[in-house]
Amino acid sequence: MVLETAGLNATELSAYCRERGLFPEQVDRWRQAAQDANEKPVLTLKEQKELEKLRAQDQREIKALRVCGKTHAQGEFFPFLS
Repeated sequence: MVLETAGLNATELSAYCRERGLFPEQVDRWRQAAQDANEKPVLTLKEQKELEKLRAQDQREIKALRVCGKTHAQGEFFPFLS
């Protein structure tokens, strides 16, 4: 839709929108949203790598906590509770 209307003047855009049951303002908002989305990536490459590093660290910690919980539940930390 945004690409189809990119080269249209105001009169042509109005006719295009009438044929499709749209308002020119809608196309303008969609065009602006598309431009805004392309301006800056959500995360830079450096931020993406840092996020991956933190996620890997979280997974290691979760795994360690699971092992610790299983060991604790089996009474290995407190054998007198078994």
